[in-house]
Amino acid sequence: MKYHLALGRKIDLDGIDRDAKLGKCPRHVLRTLRDRLNATVHAPDGETISLSDKLRSKISSKPEHWAAARKLSKQVSSDDVIFCNGGDIGVPVAAVCGQLPDRPKIVVFFHNIDRPRGRLALKLFGLADKIDVFIVNARPQINFLRSYLAIQSRILVLLEQTDTQFFTPGPASGEKKRQTVVSVGLSSQTKLITQTANII
Repeated sequence: MKYHLALGRKIDLDGIDRDAKLGKCPRHVLRTLRDRLNATVHAPDGETISLSDKLRSKISSKPEHWAAARKLSKQVSSDDVIFCNGGDIGVPVAAVCGQLPDRPKIVVFFHNIDRPRGRLALKLFGLADKIDVFIVNARPQINFLRSYLAIQSRILVLLEQTDTQFFTPGPASGEKKRQTVVSVGLSSQTKLITQTANII
């Protein structure tokens, strides 16, 4: 078996690991996954965008995600497993690689697929038959997939990961006055919460 990690954007996993060892940031779970599986990492990287990529991106994801999925489809077969870290790359990978005659196993972590475009993509691209494991992290997503796609056994619940070596309350102290504000998500969300915390 050959393993692949399909990412929606480039992530410097080794750079994050170096910074984590210096205590500057939390560790990244995808680096651990990559190393344990000896996986090849794929992310959009300037592939040529086709008209088809542009058209399909009107339904889901960005053109570069579709181009990356097309490139990946030329490198995989039934001996491969592809893990997609989000629906942005997962929908194109499943739609393109899932229709190969010798298709790989496909696992997609969906954070929020229960939206109009997500619903359309699931049905239009026939993803219930192309994705082998749907990973979600919340009960509403489980309920949605079970009812909308009529699947029961291929849903894996994986709670969000927190690096407890980095995020610690610190030593007990009566001097702590301010409450701690914590954010999990994209950098824009983190920036918004940080700005809000500075106002409080």
